[in-house]
Order: sequence, then C-alpha cells, then structure tokens
Amino acid sequence: GLIGGGMEYPMMTLVGGDRTDTSLFSVIYHETSHMWFPMIVGSNEPAYQWMDEGLTSYDQNWGITDTFDGSRPEYPAVDGWARARQAHFRLAGTGEAVEPMRHNDRFPIGSGSPQVDPVGGSARTIASYSTPAVMLHALETLVGRDRFLAAYRDYARTWAFRHPTPWDFFGRMEASLGQDLDWLWTPTLFETWTVDHAVGAVTPGATGLTVVVRDRALAPFPAEVTATYADGRTETRTVPVETWLGGATEATLAFPAGTPARVEITGASAVLDVDLSNNAWTPD
Repeated sequence: GLIGGGMEYPMMTLVGGDRTDTSLFSVIYHETSHMWFPMIVGSNEPAYQWMDEGLTSYDQNWGITDTFDGSRPEYPAVDGWARARQAHFRLAGTGEAVEPMRHNDRFPIGSGSPQVDPVGGSARTIASYSTPAVMLHALETLVGRDRFLAAYRDYARTWAFRHPTPWDFFGRMEASLGQDLDWLWTPTLFETWTVDHAVGAVTPGATGLTVVVRDRALAPFPAEVTATYADGRTETRTVPVETWLGGATEATLAFPAGTPARVEITGASAVLDVDLSNNAWTPD
C-alpha cells in the first residue's frame, strides 16, 4: 500500500493499489520481469530507461495475452497488444512524442503548462514503456517469434551480471538475427518517426494484378501486402526496407492474375503503422 503501482528492487517488488485480477496479474508480471531487466542484465536505467521498462513491458504484454487467453470462462480474453492498450499510439505522429533515447531527467516533467508539456507528463512513460515494446513486437512479427525469442534470450545470457548499453543490445540482437537493424533502432529510439504505409492503386489485368504501395511517413519498414481473391485464395508480397532506404516513396508489387476481393497491408508493418485507415483496398 505504499505506492499506487509497482516498484522493483533487487529480489523484491512492491505492488499497491486497488486492482482487478487482470490488472494485478499484469503489474506483478511486469515487476517480476524487472528481476531480469535491469536486476540481472544490469543496464543503466537513469540513462536508458527504455532498456528496462520497454523490455519488461514487452514481456508483460505477452504474459497477459498468453495467460488470459479466453480458456477460463471467468476471465475474458485480453489482447495485451491491442492498440487501445498501447499508449505509443496516443502520441505517435502527433508531434508531441519524445524519443526514448533521452536521459531520464531530460523528459518533460508534467508542469501542467501546455507550452512546456502538452501531454501532462506522459511523454516519458510512453517513450520508455510502450514505444520500445511496440517496436520489439513489430520486430518479433517480422522475424518470427521463435527467432526473436532466441535472440532475446541470447542478449540476456550474454549480458547477465554486466552493464550493457543500448549498442550492446542492438549488436547482440543483430548478431543473433543475422541482419542490420539500424533502420529500425534509429527512427524509433533516436527519433520519433513513424510508419505509415498505404495501399494505392490496385489494377487487375489479364496477365496479373498490380498494387501500388505508398510510404507516407519517415520511418522505413518492410511493407507486407496480402491480396485476397474472389475465389478465396491469397497471395503475399513484400516491399523490402531497402526500397524505402533508397528514397522511394512508392513501390509497385506484382501479383498473379485474378479478381481481387481485398488488398491489405499485413504483418509487421501493420504493427507499427500509425494510420490503419489507408491499409486496405476493396472494390467499389
């Protein structure tokens, strides 16, 4: 009862507040995850708060999703990754977000003055908790959960009882996954850039279906597009991140011929996309 939320210490957590079962589970899961980040993997939380809060928020979101899965009638299913639960989308693209790679005492302090802090002190929490968690979920969706978790565990094993910096996290994840991910870390953690892919023109033809994909924001990300045909079959194509890194703002994908019933941006790019209203096309 000393605090209204949760607080972690080595080998101990404090949890307080009047909570529902799911809320209590969620905060306990979060604080227990802190026994790894930062208690075993000893990163510098004042300097890089997202390394602890973002990773434990990722754990927490999966923990509540996997536990409250709808299998028990007394507890409705909870999607820990639902957009309504991710405060990242409150600020993303509004011009009011703050980059996660900021020292913890250099965030807006919630003075109540719109000129000083237009979001009432939540910029630090969103940057440190929700934004990196959503970023990691997008990466997991991109490479697959098994590969992601193998890299995640490799980072924890490699840096246990040591003091990693963000660059140590980046390097371990990249080495484990076998790819350069600067295009993900830089826009999301060092900047406040967003992903916004849109389905443009969809043109059926005798020899194939062409789909134009537009990149409407600054953050590059592979764009996965799925075409569903009138006969029920589906085909998926991807615009690689290199297309956007090369400066293009539009790309054309070729699909097999057929009558399209729906064309939609799917997969990892949809996880980070700030505007889902332009992600799908259906015939008039």
